[in-house]
Amino acid sequence: MQTTGRVRVENGQLVTKSENLRLQGNAGPKNGGDQSKKGDEKRLHRGDHYDLTGIVNLAFSARTEFSAATTHGDRFGGFSPAFLVGFGEDVNRFIALLDTPEVSIGRFDHPSDRPHYDPFKEVAAEYSVNRVEGGSFAVQVGRHCWTLGPGHVFLCYPGLQYRCHHGEPIPADLCVSVVYRDLGARQEGATPLAYLDRLARRQPVLQPTNRLAYIFRNVTFNTHIEDNGMAAEHSAADLLVELSGGAEDGRRLYPEHQLAWYAERIDAARHLLHQRYAAEHQLASLAHSVGMSTFHFARVFSELVGVPPHRYLQRVRLDEAARRLYQGASVTEACLSSGFRNLSHFIRTFQRRFGASPGKHRSRSVRR
Repeated sequence: MQTTGRVRVENGQLVTKSENLRLQGNAGPKNGGDQSKKGDEKRLHRGDHYDLTGIVNLAFSARTEFSAATTHGDRFGGFSPAFLVGFGEDVNRFIALLDTPEVSIGRFDHPSDRPHYDPFKEVAAEYSVNRVEGGSFAVQVGRHCWTLGPGHVFLCYPGLQYRCHHGEPIPADLCVSVVYRDLGARQEGATPLAYLDRLARRQPVLQPTNRLAYIFRNVTFNTHIEDNGMAAEHSAADLLVELSGGAEDGRRLYPEHQLAWYAERIDAARHLLHQRYAAEHQLASLAHSVGMSTFHFARVFSELVGVPPHRYLQRVRLDEAARRLYQGASVTEACLSSGFRNLSHFIRTFQRRFGASPGKHRSRSVRR
């Protein structure tokens, strides 16, 4: 047995009498257990609030076991790549669905063929946005503790120390994780990754929203389609942008089947706008093309996509105009071929979006 202050390690257990706290470890009570101590000690329950400072210091002083569980290359287990400090090993399982130099998308759960022990501490190695898809558990950051269920989002930044608590011998929670590589972007100032850093430090747990559910649905859907990795990366970028603008709207959450029904129709409408960006579109005809009423379609589109249909179409047209200017088209040609009808309106809108006039954008492209 090793002691440190008010906390001691005994037979794989962390025990403190003054705080009536007992953390489950690898081994059970010695020689069948001393049942007389049960009245003085209490097991930690999921959702309890307490301070881990003394326990974390003990973990290092006692040289407790370091475990970096992985099932895919050099990816660590946990919400995001994380160091695990405590008793037990291989407690998390990470399955990568997409891995690029800038973003990694994967699912993680817990192996069902071995006992589970919650590590004393996990330390995030990268930025990540993690959504609970099923099951529930508690997560503790400092002295704050939240109980997470389906739809909740947990944000991580490099160096974040946290701990998870599960109430089951074999946890059944399943999460989707989007990991962002820093690549020096945080040093550039007001980037989406810098916003994520500030938000994660201030508010690491976000409540469920329909918009986040829709984005994560697109993230996971596109990772399962061959040659659709770019679309998954785009959805991961949408997620960063959404978080930089604030992700909590307090609206009623759609049931899973209703969200799927809406998502199919909104995606179909977006596809139509991308394919026929230069055509004249009316809100009523766009809504009817996907089998929805006009005002219902407008409300759901704005909620899930983040902008109303007309603003979304404008962005599509501006992106197409920028592409044509890059290829050497004149300003007038880029304006008309991308669906704009008024040249002066096109120039003003283009400059607001890209920070330079179409003429300057074209000149830069030609010089390249």
